[in-house]
Amino acid sequence: MQLNTCLANLEDWPFLFQVYIDTRKSEVTSWGWSEDQVEMFLRMQFDAQTRSYSSHPVPLREEIIFYKGERIGRMLTRELDEVLMIVDIALLSDFRNRGFGTELISHYQKYAMDKGISVELHVLSDNPAYKLYERLGFVLTGETPLYVTMKWTP
Repeated sequence: MQLNTCLANLEDWPFLFQVYIDTRKSEVTSWGWSEDQVEMFLRMQFDAQTRSYSSHPVPLREEIIFYKGERIGRMLTRELDEVLMIVDIALLSDFRNRGFGTELISHYQKYAMDKGISVELHVLSDNPAYKLYERLGFVLTGETPLYVTMKWTP
C-alpha cells in the first residue's frame, strides 16, 4: 500500500463533510429520524467540530488521504512542543480495516522518531482502533468516562 496526503483547502469541504457523514451516519440513522433531519444534524455537528478544532491556539494540519489517486479520508494533527497530537483519523467505510490506519500511524511514528518527539491521541474507549494503537506500541496514559488518552514514545 502506498498512501499520499496533501493539505486540505476550501475546495475539499464537500469531501470532508462526506467523510464526516460516512463515519457518523449509521449511528444517527438508528435514532429513527428522517433523511433530512439526519443530514441537518450531521451538518450542525460537522460545523461545530470544525469551529471547535479551529478555536485551539495551535493550528491544525488537515490532510486529505489518497490511495491510488482517490480521496479516501482525512487526518488532523497538531504539533505542540515535544508532542505530535493525532486529533482525528477518518477513512471512508470502503477503506477501513485494510491496513491504511496502520500505515498512517506508522508514518507519523517515523516522523516523531526523526524529530525526537512523542505521539499522543485520544480515542473513544469502545473504539476498535484502540487495539490498533496498542498493537503499534501506544500505552494508556489517562481515562475519562468516554475517552482514553494514549501515548507512543520513540
